[in-house]
Formats: sequence, C-alpha cells, structure tokens
Amino acid sequence: MLYMKENKVKIELEVYDELIEVYANKSDVKRYNDAAKLVTDRYNTYAELFREKKSHHTIALITMLDIAVKYIPYNTYKGQHHSFWDKMKDFMSKLSLLTSQAFVRKKL
Repeated sequence: MLYMKENKVKIELEVYDELIEVYANKSDVKRYNDAAKLVTDRYNTYAELFREKKSHHTIALITMLDIAVKYIPYNTYKGQHHSFWDKMKDFMSKLSLLTSQAFVRKKL
C-alpha cells in the first residue's frame, strides 16, 4: 500500500512474518520489494536449515551476514583493510619516531 509524504512514498513490506513500514523514493519501491523478498527467502532457507537449533535472532543475524557478504564487493573491504593498516603503520611509525626523539632529548 502506498502513501505520499514529502517526496517520499510510504511502503509496507512483508519481511519474514512482519509487516514493516518504510519511506522511500518512488523510484526505489521495486528495489525495496525485491529486497524484502530476498531477505524473506534467505531467512526461510536458514530457518529450515537450523530449525530448533538456533534462535530466530541468530537466524536473522546469519541472514544479514550472508546478504552483506554476497552483495558488498570484496574489493571494497580489501581496499579499506589495506588503507586502515597503511594508516596504522604510518601512525605507529610517527609514534615510534616521536617516542625515540623524546627519549633522546631526555637522555641529554
């Protein structure tokens, strides 16, 4: 069901067994519906696989992780990972230099 609100559309999505209201751009309605179906299908798959072994909460977390891993490009994380470690190495080098300079000054 659609309702208008300040350039946004209120849509009601059924995700697993819940009705969720979301405001989205009109052009994104199909994407939201497709995403709700994807999440529901994945959740149902894991719910069947882990029936009576995992809680609903844990199954929801597994579903989120599965979707994130499959749909976020690996290079995004790889680049961020290297960027983070490059920054850490740079920081540690500067910290090491400052520490050794302070130690030399204190010795003199």
